[in-house]
Amino acid sequence: IPADGVSEGEVTLSGELMTTPAAFRTGDLAIRHADGSIELRERSEATVSVGGVDVTYAAIMQALAKHAAVAQSAIEAGPEFGAVAFVELKPEVSASAAELATHCRLSLNLPSDPCQIRIGPLPRTPTGRIARLTLRALANS
Repeated sequence: IPADGVSEGEVTLSGELMTTPAAFRTGDLAIRHADGSIELRERSEATVSVGGVDVTYAAIMQALAKHAAVAQSAIEAGPEFGAVAFVELKPEVSASAAELATHCRLSLNLPSDPCQIRIGPLPRTPTGRIARLTLRALANS
């Protein structure tokens, strides 16, 4: 990929120290900067296809974060080939799932809504982190 800080590609490793002669695909998506460094963005599996366009979960979360009512969000793979976005709203602010889905679709310039949206408090671990295993189970229920 060009070193423009915008174009995204999958990270591959090759060289004398690799155990196999073929290039190894890491499954990470990254951009390359002009100085040659790379910035990891997302796992390549963490994408959803919307009308033939692959969209990363990170892009959906960034679009949701730009909505005035959204405090925090997390995305997990849903049943079949979709994704489910769990959204926690800011106190005393309201937004519907349909409104947030339309906001994502328009922000990302997609032909249809990128994922199913569920609004409510995000489950947390005792240390305050988002409980990903709980979200994964909720996404598939």
